[in-house]
Amino acid sequence: MNKSLTILLASLLLVLSLVAAAHGMADIYRHEAATLSGEWGGSGEEEGPPAWAWEQVQRYLWLANRLAPFDAQVLGDLGQLYELRGADSGEAGTSAHYDRALDYYRQALTLRPAWPYAWVDVAALKISQQRLDAEYAQAMQRALTLGPWQTSVQASIAGGGLAVWDQLPATLQTDLEDTIARGLSNRSRHMMAVARRFDLLTAGGS
Repeated sequence: MNKSLTILLASLLLVLSLVAAAHGMADIYRHEAATLSGEWGGSGEEEGPPAWAWEQVQRYLWLANRLAPFDAQVLGDLGQLYELRGADSGEAGTSAHYDRALDYYRQALTLRPAWPYAWVDVAALKISQQRLDAEYAQAMQRALTLGPWQTSVQASIAGGGLAVWDQLPATLQTDLEDTIARGLSNRSRHMMAVARRFDLLTAGGS
């Protein structure tokens, strides 16, 4: 009995060690992807990064996802990669990149439904595509509800909502007005930047 228990514990420790090693490698690949993609902004290339760079970042994130399939952050990174690829592509098939990005965001939310940043990603993508449907409204509402004190979340949702203000339902407009007012009263630098962008500080309202 004691021998069986010892074997069981040893096997469990081995499994835990393998899982930890896999997550460690996934973090390395994710870091490599972030490092490479972080260089794109300073490349000065109007047409975006070369194809090999996209493929390399995609490969790093794919490997990270294979090693850590339940890591919502990796799925979110994959979504952002495809969203950026869609934005930088002038091809007719651009919408396929956005659809792929949205699918990754949905997968991330399946794993972490209370993660406000993924809801922001869904809402922002929907705004960029002018797809202001029920999923968009849900994403806006969830982000507002789940991240009330995360200023970057609130400012992102406020900026996106103000960009399509006339197309929002009245209830969502009211929630956004409350969010903006709270951010300004707290002197949130993120919300102040949104307010300046939409001339709210001089106009006195939205």
